[in-house]
Amino acid sequence: MRNDLKKRPQSGKRKRKKKKKSHASIFIIWIFIFIALGSVGYLAMYFFLPSYESQDFHTYFGIDPNEVTIVIKDSRLTNERRAFSSGGEVYFPLSFVTEYIDEYIFWDEALSKATVTALDKVIRIKADELKYYINDAPVETSLPLVTQGGEAFMPSSMIAELYQVEFSYSQRENIAVMDYLTEPKQKRKIAAQTTNVRYKPDKKALIEERLMQDQQVFVYSEEDEYTRIRTENGLLGYVLTRDLGLSETIDAEPLIEPAAAATYTPINGKVNLVWDQMQYKEANTTPERLTPKGGLDVLSPTWFTFDVNSQNGDILSIGDPAYVEWAHSQGYQVWALLSDFSSDRSVLLHQEIIEMALSDTDIRQHVIEQLLSFIAEYNLDGINIDFEYLQKEYADCYLQFFRELYPYMRSRGKALSVDVYNPDMPSYWSQYYNRSEVGKVVDYVCVMAYDENADSAASGPNASFSFVDLGISQTVSEVPSEKVILGLPFFVRVWTEKTVDGVLKCTNEAVDMQTAYSQFASRGAEIRWDDALKCYYSEYITQEDGVDALKRVWLEEAASIEEKLKLVELYDLAGVAGWRRGLETDDVWSLIEEYIP
Repeated sequence: MRNDLKKRPQSGKRKRKKKKKSHASIFIIWIFIFIALGSVGYLAMYFFLPSYESQDFHTYFGIDPNEVTIVIKDSRLTNERRAFSSGGEVYFPLSFVTEYIDEYIFWDEALSKATVTALDKVIRIKADELKYYINDAPVETSLPLVTQGGEAFMPSSMIAELYQVEFSYSQRENIAVMDYLTEPKQKRKIAAQTTNVRYKPDKKALIEERLMQDQQVFVYSEEDEYTRIRTENGLLGYVLTRDLGLSETIDAEPLIEPAAAATYTPINGKVNLVWDQMQYKEANTTPERLTPKGGLDVLSPTWFTFDVNSQNGDILSIGDPAYVEWAHSQGYQVWALLSDFSSDRSVLLHQEIIEMALSDTDIRQHVIEQLLSFIAEYNLDGINIDFEYLQKEYADCYLQFFRELYPYMRSRGKALSVDVYNPDMPSYWSQYYNRSEVGKVVDYVCVMAYDENADSAASGPNASFSFVDLGISQTVSEVPSEKVILGLPFFVRVWTEKTVDGVLKCTNEAVDMQTAYSQFASRGAEIRWDDALKCYYSEYITQEDGVDALKRVWLEEAASIEEKLKLVELYDLAGVAGWRRGLETDDVWSLIEEYIP
């Protein structure tokens, strides 16, 4: 009995310990449950609730708030194109204007002068002056072009005057916005009470701005449930599409075309031009000059050269109004030629003449004014430009010259044509013409498709068929065929090959067609057709200075000219131009009249 009594308390004591362990276990379980629920809640909040954290866009993108941020439509530019603000006006570097508005704006750093060209106008803007000139007429402006550190900056108000663009500027954010007026825009109002502009189309993205109901935004692309927008102060971001109201379209302005003006009307049909080389003024009215040719449309007398002594673009002229009067009486037009030959007509000045006449904006304008004066003085129908030694460093000035000259010619209804080498010539002769761009600002591009081997150390044809064909095909790949004129050789190069001191030397002389043929025919030399070159070939041996001299010739005459005329039909070219008048035989004119009616 006592043993039983002793056991009972021990049994009861063990039971109480078990109860305490049970309560502790339950408590721990509940802690785990609460932790789990808290974690689930936190994860739910993290994954399903949006972020409400904001950050200024300067901080977000690492932008200096003192620098103007440029926005075009819905794109923010890097600060490589730096602009600055002054008095609430934003000044943009000309490099910005060139890249995003007008690739042809031309800056003359030496003169601090910018030139803007269009098909109907030339605009000249001098830094720090409150007026600029459109086709020489002054225009007042409120703020000038300025320079800083040698770089030009144009105020947004001036840019908006010259181009179809508009600007807005938010001083608080230091953001300048540009839109193209020729492109439509979409606007929408905020329909929700408030909405957040986020940096990314993600509810967890940081908030850039909070917008209120009825505020307007420009809208762009949609991405999932978000729409990319631009606020009125120029901030770019994303808002929930459901928070936006109905869309409103701001229509685009029609592109302003060049002003209606007298424009050059191409000759009815194909052009048949001949260059008429003059050595002195009295040559204009010699009997051989005043002899009509069948099918001829245009005479291009070589009247104008630069005065190398003045060094300021002065042009010397040997023109004669009587020559033009006679040409007009025959139904011919006259496109007088300006060349880069020196005034003594014997020396080519290479790049020096281009540098003198074209690299300076004021001198270019002086050259243009003289040409326009000559047009009026002689009653010319056009101008032909023949600059043959263009170097890389002046290629931009060369193009700019035509961009500035063409609007004046166009407004007067006068033709502007340019002579270029065959693209298949050695690169140092032909690679800097920029035919595709020049072709946009002239009426005709005359391809001088000859002198194939003029500078070669070995004798060869003057204008083989493949050389001409390839040159034309390359040209029409850059210039519309209706602007391309095929330059024909009316001359022949007679080659002499002699071995002197064990070295073979080749020289050539340019002669007229008849002289070349007679020289070989009179010696009984065989004259045979080369079907690959599409011309006649001949040779004979004679004695010169006591040594054998091999005379070789690839003749230009009616048959070879006809093969080239076929290319006018093949490529549907604008016509032909012959160099030069007086070197051809009469049957060539009959052929040209047949092919170029």
